[in-house]
Amino acid sequence: MQSPDAARAKSFVPPAFATAQSTLDKRRVAVLPLQNMSPDPGDEYFADGMTEEMISTLSNISNLTVISRTSVMQYKGAKKNLGDIGKELKAGTILEGSVRKAGSRVRVTVQLLDAVEDKHLWAQSYDRELQDVFAVQSDVARSVAEALRVKLLANEASRIQKKPTENNDAYLLYLKGRQHWNKRSEDAMRKAIEYFDLAIHHDQNYALAYVGLADCYDSLSDHDYIAPAEAMEKSRPAVLKALQLDESLAEAHTSYGWNLAANDWKWDAAEAEYKKAIELNSNYSTAHQCYSLLLIFEGRLEEALAEIMKALELDPLAPIMSLDVGVVLYVLERYDDAIDYYKRSLAVEPNFVPAMVWLPFAYAMKGEFDQALAWEEKLARTGYPKALAMTQLAAVQGRAGRKDEALRSLDSAMKLQDSGTISAMWPAWVFAALHDEGRAFEWLEKAVAQRDKYIMYIKTEPWFKELRTSPRFQEIVKKLSLDKY
Repeated sequence: MQSPDAARAKSFVPPAFATAQSTLDKRRVAVLPLQNMSPDPGDEYFADGMTEEMISTLSNISNLTVISRTSVMQYKGAKKNLGDIGKELKAGTILEGSVRKAGSRVRVTVQLLDAVEDKHLWAQSYDRELQDVFAVQSDVARSVAEALRVKLLANEASRIQKKPTENNDAYLLYLKGRQHWNKRSEDAMRKAIEYFDLAIHHDQNYALAYVGLADCYDSLSDHDYIAPAEAMEKSRPAVLKALQLDESLAEAHTSYGWNLAANDWKWDAAEAEYKKAIELNSNYSTAHQCYSLLLIFEGRLEEALAEIMKALELDPLAPIMSLDVGVVLYVLERYDDAIDYYKRSLAVEPNFVPAMVWLPFAYAMKGEFDQALAWEEKLARTGYPKALAMTQLAAVQGRAGRKDEALRSLDSAMKLQDSGTISAMWPAWVFAALHDEGRAFEWLEKAVAQRDKYIMYIKTEPWFKELRTSPRFQEIVKKLSLDKY
């Protein structure tokens, strides 16, 4: 039986993607990538890091809406009219500038522009020692607030003045770590871990570096590069250390919320962490994104859609945000809308693998099996682990009624040397598609025992809809503590 919450969400029509508004909100700010003017091209990481830090500092001002990093980085090196950028990001105000780092000296030049009236609001240059770079960020944030006539609350003024570390070497290593983490590949995330570890070596009280470590291990698990148990063993101590050092970090509360949800199935505790993160920094798009996933797991779909649309508003060009809008629409069985958002993420990043993972399932649930299989072929060509690609292909073949092909594909996948990467959920998807309830439940129960991350979708995943009336299904939902939602 469909919940009233799900029924209301099914009638909700998401706003158009990156639609220009006739009147742009001047308190919606986009910080464009700062140009690297340093003599060493290798200092590009510093300019990118300063951009991210500037966004983070401004995000502490609750009366501003600040576009997240992923979206603004799409404009790095772009020769584009600022008015057009403002319309694309729905931002009425744009901050742009440059950074020059030479030895221990830093020169930062920034200007604030009105994207609606195409005029300068404020400009400033700073020549400082590297250790004073945090004061520059704080001064810029205060000047932006003043130019936009935004009153800073006392706690906000305190947060933007806070120095995350006194150690220059730790700060530079942290920026290098974030540069690699943002690439999201396995090699890049492992390199990021090295840099975060080095940053902590230089400053054992650097809370953000511990958050960086936790994010890396959780991301490696999310992308099936390491087992969930290994991720938990390494990410949990890191995020708890970060919270011990600084309870005011929205990033730390968000990471801890994901830990509690994915590893402990402590849904109420996780929700409290997400709400705390959003209270501390309502501009932190990842907090809204992760909260929306929790709400999907619980079946609170109207709320899930609202949270992910807020995340998309803050980060409109981030492929992951469009993808997760699609995920909510998929569980609502609005497959055409889901496909639209998956494709929008691919329009930004053509080789965005998560979209290629979800697209075949949406097409298969629509009964468009030729399209589903075509996307499976595209996924297989991306370098996605072969065993995983084969098991997903088997699931789609099963849904298409090709039982023999599905079983052969699954058998081939299980024999591959890298079959250890196969989630217990994938065979469950295959056998559910084949209407083999006994074997489907066998694998679902394995997924529960292994605390497989995909098992969290069990309550709302349409693929398992036919199993929902079974007592075995209800028992799984109960084991996950999702029965009360």
